[in-house]
Amino acid sequence: MKAPSQFPRAIVSASIVILMVSCVVAVAEEPDATAKVSRVRWEVAPEISYIRYKEPGYMKEDGVMYGINASAIYRAPVSKPLFGGPQDANSWMLRGDARFSWGEVDYDGALWDGTPYEVGDVKDAALEFRAMVGYDFANEIARTTPYLGLGYRYLRDDLSCDPLGYERESNYLYMPFGFEIHFPSADEWSLGTTVEYDLLLWGEQKSHFGDSYGTVENYQRTGNGFRASVRFEKNQPGVDFAIEPFVRLWWIAKSDSANGVIEPKNRSAEVGLRVIWIF
Repeated sequence: MKAPSQFPRAIVSASIVILMVSCVVAVAEEPDATAKVSRVRWEVAPEISYIRYKEPGYMKEDGVMYGINASAIYRAPVSKPLFGGPQDANSWMLRGDARFSWGEVDYDGALWDGTPYEVGDVKDAALEFRAMVGYDFANEIARTTPYLGLGYRYLRDDLSCDPLGYERESNYLYMPFGFEIHFPSADEWSLGTTVEYDLLLWGEQKSHFGDSYGTVENYQRTGNGFRASVRFEKNQPGVDFAIEPFVRLWWIAKSDSANGVIEPKNRSAEVGLRVIWIF
Protein backbone atom coordinates (compact mmCIF):
# COMPACT_ATOMS: atom_id res chain seq x y z
CA MET A 1 0.00 0.00 0.00
CA LYS A 2 1.44 3.32 -1.05
CA ALA A 3 1.25 6.39 1.16
CA PRO A 4 -1.26 9.05 0.12
CA SER A 5 0.39 11.89 -1.74
CA GLN A 6 -0.41 14.43 0.95
CA PHE A 7 1.82 12.64 3.46
CA PRO A 8 5.44 13.88 3.38
CA ARG A 9 8.28 11.44 3.24
CA ALA A 10 10.56 11.16 6.26
CA ILE A 11 13.37 13.08 4.60
CA VAL A 12 11.06 16.00 3.80
CA SER A 13 9.79 16.05 7.37
CA ALA A 14 13.31 16.08 8.77
CA SER A 15 14.37 18.83 6.35
CA ILE A 16 11.48 21.07 7.42
CA VAL A 17 12.30 20.73 11.11
CA ILE A 18 16.05 21.17 10.50
CA LEU A 19 15.28 24.36 8.56
CA MET A 20 13.14 25.65 11.43
CA VAL A 21 15.90 24.87 13.94
CA SER A 22 18.43 26.65 11.70
CA CYS A 23 16.20 29.74 11.61
CA VAL A 24 15.99 29.74 15.40
CA VAL A 25 19.79 29.56 15.67
CA ALA A 26 20.24 32.28 13.06
CA VAL A 27 17.88 34.63 14.90
CA ALA A 28 19.55 33.82 18.20
CA GLU A 29 22.92 34.92 16.86
CA GLU A 30 21.68 38.44 16.04
CA PRO A 31 23.09 40.87 18.61
CA ASP A 32 20.68 42.83 20.80
CA ALA A 33 22.23 46.20 21.51
CA THR A 34 19.51 47.25 23.94
CA ALA A 35 19.73 44.20 26.20
CA LYS A 36 21.81 44.44 29.35
CA VAL A 37 22.51 40.71 29.20
CA SER A 38 22.61 38.19 26.39
CA ARG A 39 19.17 37.02 25.29
CA VAL A 40 20.71 33.88 23.76
CA ARG A 41 20.99 30.74 25.87
CA TRP A 42 22.89 27.68 24.65
CA GLU A 43 22.62 24.28 26.29
CA VAL A 44 24.66 21.10 25.85
CA ALA A 45 23.47 18.04 27.75
CA PRO A 46 24.67 14.42 27.80
CA GLU A 47 22.03 11.99 29.04
CA ILE A 48 21.50 8.39 30.10
CA SER A 49 18.15 6.62 30.11
CA TYR A 50 16.35 3.30 30.38
CA ILE A 51 13.82 2.62 27.61
CA ARG A 52 11.12 -0.03 27.24
CA TYR A 53 9.18 -0.58 24.00
CA LYS A 54 6.23 -2.97 23.89
CA GLU A 55 3.77 -4.32 21.34
CA PRO A 56 1.21 -5.95 23.67
CA GLY A 57 0.78 -9.62 22.87
CA TYR A 58 3.71 -9.67 20.42
CA MET A 59 7.07 -8.49 21.76
CA LYS A 60 8.99 -6.11 23.98
CA GLU A 61 12.45 -4.52 24.05
CA ASP A 62 14.28 -2.78 26.86
CA GLY A 63 17.76 -1.46 27.54
CA VAL A 64 20.00 1.50 28.32
CA MET A 65 20.47 4.44 25.95
CA TYR A 66 23.14 7.16 25.93
CA GLY A 67 22.61 10.52 24.27
CA ILE A 68 23.68 14.09 23.66
CA ASN A 69 21.38 17.12 23.38
CA ALA A 70 22.02 20.61 21.99
CA SER A 71 19.63 23.57 22.30
CA ALA A 72 19.49 27.23 21.31
CA ILE A 73 16.97 29.45 23.17
CA TYR A 74 16.30 33.06 22.22
CA ARG A 75 14.09 35.48 24.18
CA ALA A 76 13.15 38.57 22.20
CA PRO A 77 12.69 42.03 23.75
CA VAL A 78 9.13 43.39 23.53
CA SER A 79 7.97 46.99 23.40
CA LYS A 80 4.45 46.15 24.59
CA PRO A 81 3.80 43.13 26.83
CA LEU A 82 1.10 40.67 25.77
CA PHE A 83 -1.93 40.82 28.13
CA GLY A 84 -0.16 43.38 30.31
CA GLY A 85 2.57 42.71 32.86
CA PRO A 86 6.10 44.10 33.40
CA GLN A 87 7.79 44.96 30.11
CA ASP A 88 11.15 43.50 31.16
CA ALA A 89 9.59 40.20 32.27
CA ASN A 90 7.39 39.23 29.32
CA SER A 91 8.88 38.25 25.96
CA TRP A 92 8.61 35.88 23.01
CA MET A 93 10.68 32.69 23.12
CA LEU A 94 12.15 30.72 20.20
CA ARG A 95 13.83 27.37 20.79
CA GLY A 96 15.57 24.76 18.65
CA ASP A 97 16.58 21.30 19.93
CA ALA A 98 18.62 18.46 18.45
CA ARG A 99 19.20 15.07 20.11
CA PHE A 100 21.08 11.91 19.21
CA SER A 101 21.06 8.74 21.31
CA TRP A 102 22.31 5.19 20.95
CA GLY A 103 22.44 1.98 22.94
CA GLU A 104 21.64 -1.73 23.08
CA VAL A 105 18.33 -3.37 23.99
CA ASP A 106 17.16 -6.94 24.57
CA TYR A 107 14.38 -8.39 22.40
CA ASP A 108 11.77 -10.74 23.88
CA GLY A 109 9.14 -11.89 21.39
CA ALA A 110 8.30 -14.66 18.98
CA LEU A 111 8.89 -15.92 15.44
CA TRP A 112 6.23 -15.81 12.72
CA ASP A 113 4.94 -19.24 13.79
CA GLY A 114 4.60 -18.14 17.43
CA THR A 115 7.76 -19.82 18.74
CA PRO A 116 9.17 -17.75 21.65
CA TYR A 117 12.40 -16.04 20.67
CA GLU A 118 14.92 -13.81 22.45
CA VAL A 119 17.85 -11.75 21.15
CA GLY A 120 20.30 -9.73 23.24
CA ASP A 121 22.37 -6.63 22.51
CA VAL A 122 20.23 -5.27 19.68
CA LYS A 123 21.66 -1.94 18.50
CA ASP A 124 19.32 1.06 18.65
CA ALA A 125 19.88 4.65 17.53
CA ALA A 126 17.54 7.67 17.66
CA LEU A 127 17.64 11.15 16.16
CA GLU A 128 15.26 14.00 17.03
CA PHE A 129 14.81 17.62 15.93
CA ARG A 130 12.38 20.14 17.43
CA ALA A 131 11.51 23.82 16.89
CA MET A 132 9.20 25.71 19.27
CA VAL A 133 7.77 29.18 19.81
CA GLY A 134 6.40 30.37 23.15
CA TYR A 135 5.68 33.39 25.31
CA ASP A 136 6.89 34.19 28.82
CA PHE A 137 4.43 35.28 31.50
CA ALA A 138 6.47 36.36 34.51
CA ASN A 139 5.95 37.79 37.98
CA GLU A 140 7.94 37.88 41.19
CA ILE A 141 7.18 34.21 41.89
CA ALA A 142 7.71 32.38 38.60
CA ARG A 143 8.12 32.61 34.84
CA THR A 144 5.59 30.47 32.92
CA THR A 145 6.15 29.81 29.21
CA PRO A 146 3.45 28.03 27.17
CA TYR A 147 4.76 26.87 23.79
CA LEU A 148 3.99 24.86 20.66
CA GLY A 149 6.06 23.68 17.73
CA LEU A 150 7.01 20.91 15.34
CA GLY A 151 9.13 17.82 16.00
CA TYR A 152 10.63 14.93 14.05
CA ARG A 153 11.81 11.66 15.65
CA TYR A 154 13.68 8.83 13.93
CA LEU A 155 14.46 5.46 15.55
CA ARG A 156 16.49 2.61 14.04
CA ASP A 157 16.17 -0.82 15.63
CA ASP A 158 18.67 -3.21 14.03
CA LEU A 159 17.67 -6.79 14.80
CA SER A 160 19.46 -7.96 11.63
CA CYS A 161 22.38 -8.91 13.90
CA ASP A 162 20.40 -12.15 14.35
CA PRO A 163 19.90 -14.58 11.41
CA LEU A 164 16.12 -14.55 12.00
CA GLY A 165 15.85 -10.83 12.70
CA TYR A 166 15.43 -7.73 10.55
CA GLU A 167 15.97 -3.97 10.67
CA ARG A 168 13.15 -1.53 11.48
CA GLU A 169 12.97 2.24 11.07
CA SER A 170 10.38 4.45 12.78
CA ASN A 171 9.61 8.02 11.67
CA TYR A 172 7.32 10.35 13.63
CA LEU A 173 6.29 13.87 12.69
CA TYR A 174 4.52 15.44 15.67
CA MET A 175 3.36 18.69 17.23
CA PRO A 176 4.42 19.44 20.82
CA PHE A 177 2.20 21.49 23.15
CA GLY A 178 3.65 22.30 26.56
CA PHE A 179 4.68 24.77 29.19
CA GLU A 180 7.76 25.51 31.24
CA ILE A 181 7.74 26.98 34.75
CA HIS A 182 10.88 28.48 36.26
CA PHE A 183 11.03 29.56 39.89
CA PRO A 184 13.83 32.10 40.42
CA SER A 185 15.74 31.98 43.70
CA ALA A 186 18.04 34.29 45.58
CA ASP A 187 20.15 31.23 46.38
CA GLU A 188 22.58 29.58 43.97
CA TRP A 189 20.06 26.86 43.06
CA SER A 190 16.76 27.41 41.24
CA LEU A 191 13.93 25.05 40.28
CA GLY A 192 12.07 24.51 37.01
CA THR A 193 9.69 22.02 35.43
CA THR A 194 8.39 21.19 31.93
CA VAL A 195 5.23 19.30 30.96
CA GLU A 196 4.39 18.50 27.32
CA TYR A 197 1.80 16.70 25.21
CA ASP A 198 2.83 15.46 21.73
CA LEU A 199 0.28 14.95 18.95
CA LEU A 200 1.33 12.55 16.18
CA LEU A 201 0.75 14.10 12.76
CA TRP A 202 2.24 11.34 10.61
CA GLY A 203 4.12 8.13 11.26
CA GLU A 204 5.94 5.66 9.03
CA GLN A 205 7.31 2.27 9.99
CA LYS A 206 9.77 0.64 7.57
CA SER A 207 10.49 -3.06 8.08
CA HIS A 208 13.41 -4.44 6.06
CA PHE A 209 12.65 -8.16 5.83
CA GLY A 210 15.44 -8.93 3.36
CA ASP A 211 15.46 -10.56 -0.07
CA SER A 212 12.63 -12.97 0.73
CA TYR A 213 9.99 -10.31 1.51
CA GLY A 214 11.58 -6.96 0.76
CA THR A 215 10.80 -3.70 2.58
CA VAL A 216 7.30 -3.03 3.92
CA GLU A 217 6.14 0.51 4.74
CA ASN A 218 3.30 0.90 7.23
CA TYR A 219 1.75 4.30 7.87
CA GLN A 220 0.54 5.32 11.32
CA ARG A 221 -2.09 8.04 11.63
CA THR A 222 -2.98 8.11 15.33
CA GLY A 223 -0.70 8.52 18.33
CA ASN A 224 0.06 10.55 21.42
CA GLY A 225 3.15 11.33 23.43
CA PHE A 226 3.90 12.87 26.81
CA ARG A 227 7.08 14.13 28.41
CA ALA A 228 7.93 15.83 31.67
CA SER A 229 11.06 16.89 33.52
CA VAL A 230 12.24 18.67 36.66
CA ARG A 231 15.32 20.89 36.53
CA PHE A 232 17.65 21.77 39.41
CA GLU A 233 19.83 24.62 38.13
CA LYS A 234 22.93 26.08 39.76
CA ASN A 235 23.53 29.72 38.83
CA GLN A 236 27.14 30.81 38.86
CA PRO A 237 29.46 33.18 36.99
CA GLY A 238 30.27 32.00 33.48
CA VAL A 239 28.72 28.61 32.69
CA ASP A 240 25.61 27.52 34.58
CA PHE A 241 24.96 23.89 35.45
CA ALA A 242 21.75 21.85 35.82
CA ILE A 243 20.56 18.33 36.63
CA GLU A 244 17.30 17.21 35.02
CA PRO A 245 15.49 13.88 35.51
CA PHE A 246 12.95 13.24 32.75
CA VAL A 247 10.31 10.86 31.38
CA ARG A 248 9.21 10.42 27.73
CA LEU A 249 6.17 8.34 26.72
CA TRP A 250 4.54 7.34 23.41
CA TRP A 251 1.30 5.50 22.56
CA ILE A 252 0.89 4.66 18.85
CA ALA A 253 -2.23 3.05 17.34
CA LYS A 254 -2.28 0.13 14.89
CA SER A 255 -1.03 1.06 11.43
CA ASP A 256 -2.53 0.70 7.97
CA SER A 257 -2.05 -2.68 6.28
CA ALA A 258 0.68 -3.04 3.63
CA ASN A 259 1.28 -6.31 1.73
CA GLY A 260 -0.71 -8.10 4.41
CA VAL A 261 1.52 -6.70 7.19
CA ILE A 262 0.17 -4.53 10.01
CA GLU A 263 2.30 -2.70 12.56
CA PRO A 264 0.61 -3.46 15.92
CA LYS A 265 -0.28 -0.78 18.40
CA ASN A 266 2.68 -0.04 20.64
CA ARG A 267 3.84 2.01 23.56
CA SER A 268 7.23 3.11 24.83
CA ALA A 269 8.49 4.59 28.08
CA GLU A 270 11.87 6.20 28.67
CA VAL A 271 13.16 7.43 32.04
CA GLY A 272 16.51 9.13 32.41
CA LEU A 273 18.76 11.90 33.64
CA ARG A 274 20.39 14.82 31.82
CA VAL A 275 23.39 16.86 32.97
CA ILE A 276 23.23 20.31 31.37
CA TRP A 277 25.86 22.96 30.74
CA ILE A 278 24.32 26.40 30.04
CA PHE A 279 26.16 29.34 28.52
